[in-house]
Amino acid sequence: MSLVLLDLDYFKRFNDIYGHQEGDSCLIAVAEALNQSVRRPHDLVARSLSVFFPIPTSGVPSSDRR
Repeated sequence: MSLVLLDLDYFKRFNDIYGHQEGDSCLIAVAEALNQSVRRPHDLVARSLSVFFPIPTSGVPSSDRR
Protein backbone atom coordinates (compact mmCIF):
# COMPACT_ATOMS: atom_id res chain seq x y z
CA MET A 1 0.00 0.00 0.00
CA SER A 2 1.15 3.53 -0.66
CA LEU A 3 -0.20 6.95 0.20
CA VAL A 4 -0.05 9.95 -2.13
CA LEU A 5 -0.31 13.37 -0.48
CA LEU A 6 -1.29 16.10 -2.91
CA ASP A 7 -0.87 19.65 -1.61
CA LEU A 8 -2.39 22.65 -3.36
CA ASP A 9 0.28 25.34 -3.32
CA TYR A 10 -0.94 28.89 -2.75
CA PHE A 11 -4.53 27.80 -2.16
CA LYS A 12 -4.90 30.15 0.81
CA ARG A 13 -4.00 33.05 -1.46
CA PHE A 14 -6.59 31.90 -4.02
CA ASN A 15 -9.19 31.67 -1.25
CA ASP A 16 -8.28 35.12 0.08
CA ILE A 17 -8.49 36.74 -3.37
CA TYR A 18 -11.58 35.01 -4.78
CA GLY A 19 -13.48 34.15 -1.60
CA HIS A 20 -14.52 30.96 0.14
CA GLN A 21 -17.31 30.13 -2.29
CA GLU A 22 -14.90 30.13 -5.25
CA GLY A 23 -12.37 28.27 -3.10
CA ASP A 24 -14.94 25.56 -2.40
CA SER A 25 -15.74 25.33 -6.12
CA CYS A 26 -12.03 25.00 -6.87
CA LEU A 27 -11.63 22.19 -4.32
CA ILE A 28 -14.61 20.35 -5.78
CA ALA A 29 -13.12 20.64 -9.28
CA VAL A 30 -9.76 19.33 -8.04
CA ALA A 31 -11.45 16.42 -6.24
CA GLU A 32 -13.44 15.52 -9.35
CA ALA A 33 -10.29 15.58 -11.50
CA LEU A 34 -8.46 13.39 -8.98
CA ASN A 35 -11.37 10.93 -8.82
CA GLN A 36 -11.25 10.61 -12.61
CA SER A 37 -7.50 9.96 -12.43
CA VAL A 38 -7.46 7.05 -9.98
CA ARG A 39 -7.00 3.72 -11.67
CA ARG A 40 -9.23 1.34 -9.76
CA PRO A 41 -12.74 1.71 -8.33
CA HIS A 42 -11.53 0.94 -4.80
CA ASP A 43 -8.88 3.70 -4.84
CA LEU A 44 -9.91 6.58 -2.63
CA VAL A 45 -9.55 10.35 -2.93
CA ALA A 46 -10.39 12.40 0.15
CA ARG A 47 -9.74 15.84 1.53
CA SER A 48 -8.14 16.13 4.92
CA LEU A 49 -8.76 19.00 7.33
CA SER A 50 -5.92 20.82 5.64
CA VAL A 51 -5.73 21.66 1.95
CA PHE A 52 -4.20 18.44 0.76
CA PHE A 53 -5.68 15.28 -0.60
CA PRO A 54 -4.45 11.95 0.83
CA ILE A 55 -4.87 9.21 -1.78
CA PRO A 56 -4.25 5.69 -0.42
CA THR A 57 -3.56 3.10 -3.09
CA SER A 58 -3.00 -0.63 -2.94
CA GLY A 59 -1.68 -3.13 -5.41
CA VAL A 60 0.47 -0.57 -7.20
CA PRO A 61 3.94 -1.91 -8.07
CA SER A 62 6.72 0.17 -6.55
CA SER A 63 7.93 1.06 -10.06
CA ASP A 64 4.57 2.79 -10.72
CA ARG A 65 4.49 4.84 -7.50
CA ARG A 66 5.53 8.17 -8.98
